[in-house]
Amino acid sequence: MNDTPTPEATRHTDGLAYAQELFADGLIDDAISVLEADIELQESMEKLSWLMQIRHRGFFKKTTLSGHDVWPPRVGPSEFVSGAIPETTPEALDAGLMARGIMNHGSLIVRGLLDPQTVEELKACVDHAIDAYDQLASNQGCSEWFSPLRPCEQNGDVRVARKWVRDGGGVLAGDSPKALFKLIRMLKQQAILPVIADYLGEPPALSLKKTTLRRVTPDSKGGWHQDGAFLGQGIRTLNLWIALSDCGVDAPSMDMIPARLDRIVPTGMDGADFGWSVGDKAILNGVVGHTPVRLRFRAGDVIFFDEMNLHRTAADESMTSARHAIEAWFFAPSAYPLGQIPILC
Repeated sequence: MNDTPTPEATRHTDGLAYAQELFADGLIDDAISVLEADIELQESMEKLSWLMQIRHRGFFKKTTLSGHDVWPPRVGPSEFVSGAIPETTPEALDAGLMARGIMNHGSLIVRGLLDPQTVEELKACVDHAIDAYDQLASNQGCSEWFSPLRPCEQNGDVRVARKWVRDGGGVLAGDSPKALFKLIRMLKQQAILPVIADYLGEPPALSLKKTTLRRVTPDSKGGWHQDGAFLGQGIRTLNLWIALSDCGVDAPSMDMIPARLDRIVPTGMDGADFGWSVGDKAILNGVVGHTPVRLRFRAGDVIFFDEMNLHRTAADESMTSARHAIEAWFFAPSAYPLGQIPILC
């Protein structure tokens, strides 16, 4: 009996090499799946880095077709109470419920989406990534927890404000190969990605510039804003905000307008701290016609909203703890703003 492995068998035992071949052949989803499975068996910095490159560069090798002829999605009457942010359970979550929550009320909370073990794993990812940034960014070092993603030629030259993100208590998830791997693994294990794909009408892509690992302290400041004020027109997007700490009492949370807004509120006025933010006076004077609410989350709760949602970081002097969270912004590839730097899931 000849026990010598055939070239085909040898190729399939080298997950990285096989994934590279699939990528070169334009089989992007297969390349991602093969490399994800290989990393689960034996993780390495090289594999994690290659997976990041395939997720980013592969975006430009795929053909994308929109599944929705009409956007925003048309929804029926809401089953939720007006003037409050609707809540649901993981078992009840689907694209229709998500659309009714966001299009009628501005957002949708899902309580207890993540179990305690998953919460602790992702919370550790936030800490490792931030600590690695602080240790390595100044001397251009790299590790599995921090390795800045450089946009490929097809994406064009895009400025990435990494220091600004870090000064605000965060690190870009796409700059942490190991953290992003674990985040996307969670999204697949929890069957969140199919719901997002149904909502957007196509499999989503993350944004390097908007998907952030956050560790926010009580002295943090954040102005009222709608992300649509600087994301541009004609986009199809969804934000998944994941609480990895109890927040809203002892740790910072968010203040939010509990309603769907159909316009971008004027920015840079009424005492606004930034040119892109909405002034506190505008909120107090009822410019948006709704009273804001302070959100309270338990670790493992999440909230979905889009670029029209008006919100801010909520922190005050009575708080004593830092808040861990992950903010993951998804875009429909057929309407992707390349300035956000795409990452396939």
